[in-house]
Amino acid sequence: MFTDRGLLADYLKTRQIIIPDLKPIFHGWPGVYESLFSQTQLEDLRVDVNRKLQNLYSQKAAKSLTPLLAADFAYFTVSWWPHARLEEQRILAALVIWLFTWDDEIDEPGGAVSDDFDAAEQYRAETERFVSNCLQLSEPMPNSQDLNPIVASFQAIGDALCDAYDESQRQRLLSEIQLFMRMSRSEQQIRLLGRLPSLEEYWTFRMGTSAVYIGVASGEYANRCPLPASIMDSQTMRDIWDETNIIISITNDLLSLKKEIRQGCVDSVVPLTCAALMDVDLAIQDVVAQLEASRQRFEVAARDLETQNAGESEEMRERIRHFIRVCQTNCTGNLIWSLKTARYGMAEKDVQVDEAGNCTFGNNLSVL
Repeated sequence: MFTDRGLLADYLKTRQIIIPDLKPIFHGWPGVYESLFSQTQLEDLRVDVNRKLQNLYSQKAAKSLTPLLAADFAYFTVSWWPHARLEEQRILAALVIWLFTWDDEIDEPGGAVSDDFDAAEQYRAETERFVSNCLQLSEPMPNSQDLNPIVASFQAIGDALCDAYDESQRQRLLSEIQLFMRMSRSEQQIRLLGRLPSLEEYWTFRMGTSAVYIGVASGEYANRCPLPASIMDSQTMRDIWDETNIIISITNDLLSLKKEIRQGCVDSVVPLTCAALMDVDLAIQDVVAQLEASRQRFEVAARDLETQNAGESEEMRERIRHFIRVCQTNCTGNLIWSLKTARYGMAEKDVQVDEAGNCTFGNNLSVL
C-alpha cells in the first residue's frame, strides 16, 4: 500500500494509463451521443466568456489567462445546460468561471493561496460573506470595493439569481456554496500536512469541492422550471443530487488524470484507489465500476421520485421529469466537455484513442 505522496506520484508517471470509453455507461441519457446545442449558440457564448475572462485577468500576466481561455468554459456551459436561453447561459457561464478561477487560487499548483492556509482562510471567509450578501441573505459588507476581483465577480451572478429565485432557493444555493468552502478547507489542510487522505476522507471533502451541488442548485434557474421546496428538499431528490455529484466527480477524476499526473497531484479517486490496491489498472477498473453503480442508483432514485409524486398535476410531473433530465445532461455534458477541453489534455496527440473509444496515454508525458 502506498502511503507516501511522492512515491505514488512517481509510480503513476511510470505507468501506461488506459481510460475506457465511458459513454456507453450513459446510453439512453440525453447528450451523450448527440449534441443538444447549436454551433451558433456556442460561438455566441464564447464571445461573452472570453470577454469576461479578459476583464477578470486584465491585471495579470497572459500566462494566467491563456489556459483559462483554452479550457473553453462556454463549451462547458452549453454542454451542462444546453436548453437554457442565452440570457441564462451567460449567468451560468459567469458562475462556472467564478467557481473554476476561485478554486484554482487554492487548489492549483502556483495558486495565489495554494500553500498559505491562513491566507486561504481569509479568502474563504471573505468569499462566504460576499456571496451571502449578493444573495440578499445577510447585511451589506463594508469596503466591498477592496475585494479580490475573483470574489467580486459573483456580484452579477447574485443579482441575476435574486431576480429569479425566491429566498428558499437562494438559501439552498448558499448552503451548497458554504459546503464548498468548508470542504475546500478540509482538502487543503490534508494536502498541506503532506499526507495521503483515505478514500473515506477523500469522498467526504470531494462531495463539496466538486462544486456539483452548486451546479445542480442552479438547474431551476437554467431552465426556468422551479419545483416546490417539498420536492427539492426531499430525501429522494437529495439522492439524485448525490448520484449526480458522484457521477460527475468520478468522470472528472478519470478524465483529468493525465493533467494530475503531469502536475504530480494524487488527491483524486484513481490515485487514492491505486494507493490501496497497488495497481493503477485495477484502480481504474474499480473506479469505473463505481461509476456504473452510481448511474444505476440514479435511475432508481429518479423512478422513486416520479412514483412518490404520481398524484401531482401533469404539469408538476413534467417539471420533475425535466429536472431529472437536467441532472442527466449535467452528467453527460461534463463527460463530453472533459474529453475535449484543453484543461485536461485528453484531445492531445499523445493520447491514443482506439476503435472501442479507449484512451491511452503513457509514461512519456512531457512536463508542462
